[in-house]
Amino acid sequence: VSQLQAIGIRSKMQTMERGVFLKRLQGGLKEWPGVQIIMNAARVGGTWSNWYDSFMRCGGFNGKDRNCVPELDDKFNKYLASVNRNERQKLAEEVQREILENYYFVPVFRHAFVNAIGPRIAAAKWQDVFPSFSTSGYAYPWEDIQLKETAAAVK
Repeated sequence: VSQLQAIGIRSKMQTMERGVFLKRLQGGLKEWPGVQIIMNAARVGGTWSNWYDSFMRCGGFNGKDRNCVPELDDKFNKYLASVNRNERQKLAEEVQREILENYYFVPVFRHAFVNAIGPRIAAAKWQDVFPSFSTSGYAYPWEDIQLKETAAAVK
């Protein structure tokens, strides 16, 4: 907020608990009068269609009419109905490009989850420690991670 104010944009920070925020999202635009800048953050990955369905689709669970763009919904519905891989890819790229180019959502940052395997970890390859790397950056299940025997550990 202070950065916006520094360039002459009047703004006020409004904080709320997650439950209140989600309830207001479900209420649609009537719950958000005026111009709103909302920072959404997701902890886990997902497909673009999952996020579109949740936050952009007209009447969607989290979006209601906040980001309702009927033209995008038409393309999204064609995407869902299509079984042609090339057509689906083309529609997916079009929808995502329009979301970014029309500033419906603006990517602010992306978490760069940096993990490593030390010399004491007994693993043949990194996938043994991070089996779910595509959905989470965490090594788990933790109880399955094995340590190598070392002279220090024996003492």
